[in-house]
Amino acid sequence: MSLNLGPKGPQGGAAANAAQPGDYRARLRAAREQLAKGSTKRFVLPGYDADNPVLGGALIVRYRRLLADELTEAFRYDRWADESGKMDFVAANAQFLIDACVDMTIRDDQGDHPLVPGHETTYTINLDSGESLASIMGVDHITEARDQLVAIFGDNELVLNEHSEEVHRWMVSANSADGDQALGEA
Repeated sequence: MSLNLGPKGPQGGAAANAAQPGDYRARLRAAREQLAKGSTKRFVLPGYDADNPVLGGALIVRYRRLLADELTEAFRYDRWADESGKMDFVAANAQFLIDACVDMTIRDDQGDHPLVPGHETTYTINLDSGESLASIMGVDHITEARDQLVAIFGDNELVLNEHSEEVHRWMVSANSADGDQALGEA
């Protein structure tokens, strides 16, 4: 898929074919919305790379592109501001990752495998068995899913925020070559 953000050539004079103010933004938004439909990408969860001895391989998280309205809602200020007006970026980023997560797998030399054999798992729950990632990772004593995710990131809020930023950057890209299919991973 290629993006055509401007007129293809003069037809009746350059002024007649010049893009109107706002056209490029509208076209970019439309292109991103089209890409979001069914677009996913896999990321290695920081701290759980291929050398991880506990899992026997890298922990891979597949995210879906959120639609523009979903992204706006995910980071809406009044959703995450406390009484003093301070934005809770860690909570916003953690919830964003939870909402965008499609599934998680372990990647070893043999390929990708579910965390629980035969079952899909997301950040919050194993969709078939009901076993949560928190119980698999030993943090199920923590009640909030966002706080569990921080614990899974080794209680390192900076790493969680950086991972969220990497995923967010991919989501807002209008580059169609930036997904699993283009990487041969779909």
